[in-house]
Amino acid sequence: MHKQGVPDIDLFIEQDTERTPEPQKFYIIHKGQILGSYRSIKAAITKYNEVKKETGYIPPSVTNSKSEGLADTITEEWMSRTELYWSKSTSFRTTNKVRR
Repeated sequence: MHKQGVPDIDLFIEQDTERTPEPQKFYIIHKGQILGSYRSIKAAITKYNEVKKETGYIPPSVTNSKSEGLADTITEEWMSRTELYWSKSTSFRTTNKVRR
């Protein structure tokens, strides 16, 4: 089973799904209608890209969400702590020599 596409414009490449008549072929499905069937995924992707271009679809811009900003903050804090630890770690090292 293979399915990929853009739900916003209801455009998909599907293979061996409930909407495809033959399980071996890749189908381009746009708004519930089969636009074509292809034996190779490469040919199907070519047609898929043509249809996507014809629709004028522009993907929404990706913005940095609050959770990603929080993850960046946590990562930066962890890196700072690690850097501080390793910069001071030489003062805690021993030579493993027994002192008498």
